Amino acid sequence: MRQKPENTKAYLASVSPDRRSALKRLRAMIRSILPDAEECISYSMPAFRHGGHVVAGFLATSKGCSYFPFSGTTLATVAADVKGYEQTKSALHFDPKPPLSVTLVRKLLKARIAETESKSTKRATPRAAPRSAPVLLARGADSHTQAQRGQILCHERARRESAPRTSPDRRCEPGAQRDTGAQR
Repeated sequence: MRQKPENTKAYLASVSPDRRSALKRLRAMIRSILPDAEECISYSMPAFRHGGHVVAGFLATSKGCSYFPFSGTTLATVAADVKGYEQTKSALHFDPKPPLSVTLVRKLLKARIAETESKSTKRATPRAAPRSAPVLLARGADSHTQAQRGQILCHERARRESAPRTSPDRRCEPGAQRDTGAQR
């Protein structure tokens, strides 16, 4: 198993000359497109961090080179542009000759950065409380299917979690009574 490289320069020194030149060119392209990106090692491969998120990485493989957007959806977003390349859900494989074009790398980075920015805004907005929990049928809980009971429990849990609490944990307060469920 290959040891984790200390930095990008050390990684490139360990790669065969034909792959090294393609990866150096890719590295230069990424640095010119994202001059403020920080170089790092992520998952034992050279990568670039932008806005706190890893947005690109690359590796030399036994068959050629690979570009990693560090997302399972980026390649699907630019599917029309990468249809001529071998790929997995999270890696784009390319031959060192010819290497990836600047236009394609720019599109890949733009798509990945858009994903990270949309994730950041989603986290910044608070969760909306569920509108209302499903109503139990008049015949009782036995008439619900297992899926319906699971959905009801999920709605109830979400409602409880979104409700404001008067105390962090009422069970721990002195004199608090514990609900044993015997009165039901």
